Amino acid sequence: MDINVKQISKNYGSFQALKEVNLTIPSGKITALLGPSGSGKTTLLRLIAGLEMPDSGSIYFGDHDYTTKTVRERNVGFVFQHYALFHHMNVFENIAFGLKVRPRKDRPSKQDVQRKVNELLHLVQLNGLDRRYPAQLSGGQRQRVALARALAVEPNVLLLDEPFGALDAKVRQELRRWLRQLHEQLHVTTVFVTHDQEEALEVADQVVILNNGQIEQVGTPDEVYQHPKTKFVYQFLGRVNVFHAEVNDGRLHIGEALFAAPDENIQTKKMIGYIRPHEVRITRHNDNQKSIQVKVRRIQSYGPIVRLELERLKTNDLIEVDLSVEQANQLNVKNDEILYADLEKIKFFSDSPSVE
Repeated sequence: MDINVKQISKNYGSFQALKEVNLTIPSGKITALLGPSGSGKTTLLRLIAGLEMPDSGSIYFGDHDYTTKTVRERNVGFVFQHYALFHHMNVFENIAFGLKVRPRKDRPSKQDVQRKVNELLHLVQLNGLDRRYPAQLSGGQRQRVALARALAVEPNVLLLDEPFGALDAKVRQELRRWLRQLHEQLHVTTVFVTHDQEEALEVADQVVILNNGQIEQVGTPDEVYQHPKTKFVYQFLGRVNVFHAEVNDGRLHIGEALFAAPDENIQTKKMIGYIRPHEVRITRHNDNQKSIQVKVRRIQSYGPIVRLELERLKTNDLIEVDLSVEQANQLNVKNDEILYADLEKIKFFSDSPSVE
């Protein structure tokens, strides 16, 4: 079931959490709502769930307007960051809870509940733990119980609010892979909130990047990372080097490096350029006009990556460059060595303030 958010706005007193947001969440896919604290991602999730009502706009599930419908009418499954399990109930009882509290006419038989819970225990890889209580489980196991409980009611939409935020890094990585595999079996429309860029890019089919209550960009993980449309997206997704450029005679100048202006009719005299550490090419000779002279200040190894911290000779600004171990071995870079950083892959934006 696809979800269409149309011109949704939400205020909390004088604070505008969402500003006329339009978004399509495709059926059977995983959509990540990604952004910093206060960007509006959790508010949007709660509006989709029916836990909050919008001040204006509408929300459609398929072809039907669900804007004013209750949580129960929407038939959504919700998984919270801190599990929200019933501590006095064992695993079986927690998973079965949503089935047992249905109105009598819709409530499944004890045999059907037993069958359903056993299926879900197998699905979330918790066989044999049905009699344990939440306090007897690890954080990762508790989150799987919470997910099984949400799935028990066969929701039209699965909503997850920072589902792995309370877990350590290794368990988060394991659960990301597991959630992706689980989704490939179920294909339920899923929306999850996260502030973790790596998590969104690894798990989601579609990434929605929010900032100040508005959507900055929507796309596949590859699209938003490789082709950011705004300065915010470029800076928010991963590490980036920032350069300030001057426009003169139709050319962009970053120190001694020269670039073609992106628009011949450009009005501004200042541009800002972004380039990721792995996109900078290091050479010992200045072989084109898009290079600046740098000095090696620090060399660090991070597993398969060698990170160079470079200093621009004329400005003392620092630049980060990531090389593979093979590249680093070929270059054999030394501390205090003078090199050239080729910025050919830099992307420019206007340096004027964004219009809110």
